[in-house]
Amino acid sequence: AVAGASVLASAGDGIQDATAFTDADGRFSVRGLEPGRLVLTANHTDFAPSEPSEFELRTGSVEGPVLLELLPHDGANIVLSVNTVSGSAGGAPVYLVGPETSTGFTDGGGLATFSGIQAGSYRPCGFAYGGATGCGPNLSVDDGDQLQAQLDLGRGGYVDVYLPAAKSLAAIGTKRGPSVRVTTADGVDLSSLLVMASPPQPIAGGVRVGPLQADDYIVTVGTDAGPRQGQVSIREGEPVELDLR
Repeated sequence: AVAGASVLASAGDGIQDATAFTDADGRFSVRGLEPGRLVLTANHTDFAPSEPSEFELRTGSVEGPVLLELLPHDGANIVLSVNTVSGSAGGAPVYLVGPETSTGFTDGGGLATFSGIQAGSYRPCGFAYGGATGCGPNLSVDDGDQLQAQLDLGRGGYVDVYLPAAKSLAAIGTKRGPSVRVTTADGVDLSSLLVMASPPQPIAGGVRVGPLQADDYIVTVGTDAGPRQGQVSIREGEPVELDLR
């Protein structure tokens, strides 16, 4: 039984429309209807709309019970709250990386809603403007799930990448796009988020990347001699150095 579902009785002409709500037992009653053809449909925010039930209402008759079946939405819904200790999460892009990758944007309160998500395990990733870029723990959903979850972004830490002297300038960028690629240890590519949030900056002898959420990362830097790669572990508030010389 579904309580609080709205039931619309409609003659299809927009004139004789009446709405009722189901009680705690999922029952409803619509009174004062004119005789004629009627179509009943039920709706609830946690379910897909019911299939319509059509019948002919006769003068003085009492029809019923009419069964309207509410089934779970296709896929799952996830409401993700992005919380930060540094910077602003309002209006920032958020990714769900899993069987399919979904992209959304937080509202002014840091909330992002994903609907119709395929069942499976997803890793939420995003950034705070002026704060860290990174991912949170995996989220698992089944069809019909309504999940509320949090992505907590800390201050993170910077990675100072040092390169051979002759190659340092090549690390900042090329005509083919950003030459710094950052992925989590489990393969989530954060490069595009980093470019939006805090693009890599040149430093003496290399390039600074971040801030990155506390996690393990693989950093790849393009140089004239080809890509150079290393792995780093970021801890909250602690800068690290990656020597690729």
